[in-house]
Amino acid sequence: ATPTRDHTTEHWAPASSSHTQETANHITSIRSNETAMVDTAILRPLDVNMTVEEYMSNFVELLKHNIREKNTETKTKLDVQLEKAKRQLLNAHREVLITLEPHHKSADDIIISKDTNINEELGTIQNTAVAPVENAPENNNNKGIQVEVMSGPHAGAKFYLDPRSRAPCFLGRSAGKKFTERGISLSSDLEVSTTHGKFELKKGSYFYTDQGSTNGSYYKNVLMEPYQALELVSGMVLTVGTSELKISL
Repeated sequence: ATPTRDHTTEHWAPASSSHTQETANHITSIRSNETAMVDTAILRPLDVNMTVEEYMSNFVELLKHNIREKNTETKTKLDVQLEKAKRQLLNAHREVLITLEPHHKSADDIIISKDTNINEELGTIQNTAVAPVENAPENNNNKGIQVEVMSGPHAGAKFYLDPRSRAPCFLGRSAGKKFTERGISLSSDLEVSTTHGKFELKKGSYFYTDQGSTNGSYYKNVLMEPYQALELVSGMVLTVGTSELKISL
């Protein structure tokens, strides 16, 4: 009977002197390729007595080792970039708060340094929002806009708006913070769009602009052109949805 060979445990043993040299050259070539693929990973010494199974197992482990090292290095770099981005975002948020709240503590106290605990700062920011507009002081030296709802589901409600340059106050059905804290939220008026209009300050005067709302904004029963600013004067009445809004400056 013809003998069979177990290729799983077969050794790379030379059959002749010429074959020995050929095998050695082949191993040298393989090891060179392995080194390039696994970078700085430490190679297990290769020899002609290593089986195919041992060689493959060794090579797979080397690749796994190198991948783990690369993953760790990449994660470290991404963590550093994330922390830097967090600090930049938090500082930008603080600068906006300074603009919206003139009596906020000084910038030197709130700019985030590299030693600041990010989680603590996130908690602080959540508690430093500008006071709701309905709680504005009664005596404001006639600055800002007072809006009284004359009809609709929010009849009787009063809002005090203080739009600034690049920081308008929004009106809409949304209950988001920019509506409830610095704008007007008419959440029960179903005829009002989510973002219906905005109040803004331009060159010392206040303006109202419809933001392309579904049902539009009206002044003196005339439909306003979307995205066309209307200068506000005391006593005028705007209509949005089923709500009539009396303006006082």
